[in-house]
Amino acid sequence: MTIFFKRLFLILSSAVFSLQAAAQNSNQLSGVVKIEAVSCSPDFFSPWRTGEQSAASGSGVVIEGNYILTNSHNIADATYIAVEREQNGIPVPAKVKAVNHQCDLALLEVEDKSFFDGIKPFEIGNTPPAQTPVFVVGYPMGGDGISVTQGIISRIESMQYAQYPYMNHIAAQLDAAINPGNSGGPILFKNKIVGIAFQGFKEGEGLGYMIHTDIIKHFLSEVKSGEIKGFGSLCITYQTLQSADTRRFLKMKKHHSGVMIVETFANADLNLKEGDVILSIDGFKILNNGNVVAESGENVSFGVITDRKRLGDTVKLRLLRDGKELEADVELKAAMHKIAPHYYNKSPEYLLVGGFVFTKLSLSLLDEYRRVPDEMSVLFSKTNSDADEETIILAQTLGDVSTEGYKGVGNLILKSVNGKKVKNLKELAKMYDLQNEGFFIMESNNGIKIIVDIKNLKDSLPRIMKNYKISSDRNL
Repeated sequence: MTIFFKRLFLILSSAVFSLQAAAQNSNQLSGVVKIEAVSCSPDFFSPWRTGEQSAASGSGVVIEGNYILTNSHNIADATYIAVEREQNGIPVPAKVKAVNHQCDLALLEVEDKSFFDGIKPFEIGNTPPAQTPVFVVGYPMGGDGISVTQGIISRIESMQYAQYPYMNHIAAQLDAAINPGNSGGPILFKNKIVGIAFQGFKEGEGLGYMIHTDIIKHFLSEVKSGEIKGFGSLCITYQTLQSADTRRFLKMKKHHSGVMIVETFANADLNLKEGDVILSIDGFKILNNGNVVAESGENVSFGVITDRKRLGDTVKLRLLRDGKELEADVELKAAMHKIAPHYYNKSPEYLLVGGFVFTKLSLSLLDEYRRVPDEMSVLFSKTNSDADEETIILAQTLGDVSTEGYKGVGNLILKSVNGKKVKNLKELAKMYDLQNEGFFIMESNNGIKIIVDIKNLKDSLPRIMKNYKISSDRNL
């Protein structure tokens, strides 16, 4: 979870149900299991190292095919995963079949088929409307047994998922308690899964959230297809149009409503122009507040329509441009962010230029900061113009005679080398490898210049790697 949201959202590892219902459905509840995971994340300031081992627990639920549905954050960077049933408490090894961190969902499988003896898999239902009473089931902190709590769906809306805050997805807010350990547990209504518990709001009392079944079904359909593409977007920013003056300026008629595009990202579909008003999406009329009325009657963000589709799919938009209506088939694409998403279950990319440690700016790196530097935090909402473009960070400078004068220099965004803009780490490596004489001049965004003789840099590398116990000067 990115540092920007750690203060707001508590990603949970747990779940909840009425005691009477639990007694009546003990066989059903045996399909709600506890998940134990041991994880080891990299050290993103010294990316050749791994961090300390940690252990956490969460919840999961058995679905069709004897797979266990849970949150992806329960098993992120996991080196060992085990599942256990309440009846015996015996951990059984499990492994990841599929994962999508964009929607915080994962599917586990267990080789020992006897683990599922007596378990009836849960069916996936449909998230009911607001004001519906539901049950949250799982293994929250404070005990080893299954916990069942009743609550009410307060509202359904699009929101940022803390595991991947670059996207908004539809979710439902609950007034039931959702605590650490609940994550991945099912929300039940009429003995069907109508959501998966996944995060809570730290600054509110009794504010828990569940993943909507639209998102769950999207994930499971991709698992079934054998290719997890994830979610695409229109790659735009927009503003709502509650202002009558703004609507009149845009030549909107009385029956018109929608949102205005204020920015298109570099890779946005060419059918979209700044200043266009999006009137409808796939036949759903967009209201001036950016919502649509879904089939269930819920008033939700028009992004729920794109949630139902895969990356690369198209949506049909009705646009208003210069007072004229037109239709366009628009491809859903992935935005290219200045700050890369979190790294999960893989080593970070890095390059040693002598004793200067360069890496790619990512949400994982930002999580390591106690206070994110201002010049990095402002990049959160920025996108790249090129798919190969990366934001390169000088993470730290390793002490050595060759780096004398630059002790403590780090946390800088690399702007150029020898006056030339550097697109990504691979390009930086190529420039470094090809130069054998003269000065290697590295300039940061804020104007700091690091000027070192290239021969001294290269001669120092074996010594630095030995002193700091680094096995490789790069991971690209």
